Amino acid sequence: MDAADIIHEIEILPKEEKGKVIDFVQHLAQQQFEEEQIRIAEKRLEDYDKGLEKAIPHEEAMRLLREG
Repeated sequence: MDAADIIHEIEILPKEEKGKVIDFVQHLAQQQFEEEQIRIAEKRLEDYDKGLEKAIPHEEAMRLLREG
């Protein structure tokens, strides 16, 4: 099943069920975003603990996150 099939299956659901699925998917996306933010923070802390002066700048971390 590809993305188009999944979207089609969601579209034919009753309105209430469709809303539940969309909410669930949005929640998953937010959760993944937050988990990635934690991984980036952990990496920056490791760099700091190792005495590295150059950690990942915030803008670069956000760019990497968006591309991920």
